[in-house]
Amino acid sequence: MCIRDRMYCGELKGFAGLSEEKEVREISVQNYMSRFLCEALIQCFERMKDVGERVQQIKAMIEFCIETKLHNYLFTDIASIFEKYGLESHFISSLEPYILTEQLKQTSIPKSMCDKIVNYYISKDKLETLEKIILSLNLEKQDLECLGSICLQNKMFSALIYIKGLSENTYQYMEPSLYMHNEMRQLRKANNFSANDLDMQSLISSHIAMREANKSYTYLGYKILWYIDKCFSGERFPKRCYSMPFST
Repeated sequence: MCIRDRMYCGELKGFAGLSEEKEVREISVQNYMSRFLCEALIQCFERMKDVGERVQQIKAMIEFCIETKLHNYLFTDIASIFEKYGLESHFISSLEPYILTEQLKQTSIPKSMCDKIVNYYISKDKLETLEKIILSLNLEKQDLECLGSICLQNKMFSALIYIKGLSENTYQYMEPSLYMHNEMRQLRKANNFSANDLDMQSLISSHIAMREANKSYTYLGYKILWYIDKCFSGERFPKRCYSMPFST
């Protein structure tokens, strides 16, 4: 792999008749390495029985594929090997730091893999992390309607703002503020109770719940104002290289 890295970076341009042109050389090396990596990975997993060792191999493979721009193979051929050996959940969790540091923000992850990532974090009840992951991904080729429904259902409003901003329907960018306002109304309605109807323990629990609800209520209010300001100024959220439907 060290030699392959040097070939890819152009340090051994004349090796095995590789082209002097960067793009041609990279494609040639990528095609060869995709086959080599799959074969090497299977051999490693057949030899390694310890899950910890296999997870380390997964992390090394992710980093290598990102470094050498083998993203397509990582989420197709290589990912299928992880699935075959029952390591798909380890693969998804190992992707997390690379996604959150936006090392994959220019990569269009296949829809099937994106669905698995979303379902994994929902099953683990890690919604805050899932929202950060959605905000860090390129979603142009994903099912935005389905993702939007998931975000709305789980009240991930920041991710919802991102998704609605990518919609081909220009007017969908207004929807997040309406959903957030409706959520504020529901929070206020849920907190309208009579103290006389509660015993002391329930009253204490209700006050704690109310305090948390008030925090959410205030937070949503500020977020609505922040989002309206974004809309009027035509700013993107999050900032990406591709265009948003509302712009000045």
